[in-house]
Amino acid sequence: ARVVTTRAPVRGAFKYKSHQQYAGTMRNHTFRRIRVGDISPNPYQQPDGGYFLSIELRYHALLPNRTCHINRAADQGDCPIFEDIRFEDIRATGAARCGDIAGFKGDLLRRLSFKNVTFATAPKKSWKCGYVDLQTFSAVDVSPPIHCSMGAHGSQPLI
Repeated sequence: ARVVTTRAPVRGAFKYKSHQQYAGTMRNHTFRRIRVGDISPNPYQQPDGGYFLSIELRYHALLPNRTCHINRAADQGDCPIFEDIRFEDIRATGAARCGDIAGFKGDLLRRLSFKNVTFATAPKKSWKCGYVDLQTFSAVDVSPPIHCSMGAHGSQPLI
């Protein structure tokens, strides 16, 4: 299928969001062969710029001291389950920022992969990426490159 949007302002091309207290499962999704135009800021929600990708397992501000307890085998837990999500062969014209990617402590994003994801014009702000299972994370031919951590964005170790 081909989806084309023209002359429509968007604040983000891809957005995964869930409610942190009402767990849901986001599993086995692939986004492939997509072209995205320039993602522009809008004055009422994102005056500092539009993002290309947002993956956040919360809909409201993070609950303080939040640690999740997930049983993936039973598909149960007190936080959303996120795994096997792929972004492949995607080119964006531009955006103010690449995006924010964040799981939770105790609920890392698993098997998240990027392959051939690029921008024609690099965003001024790069990726923020934290709480990702680094053993199952993959980023190949991504520009600007994504550097993720198993803890909060910017913590060690990074890949």
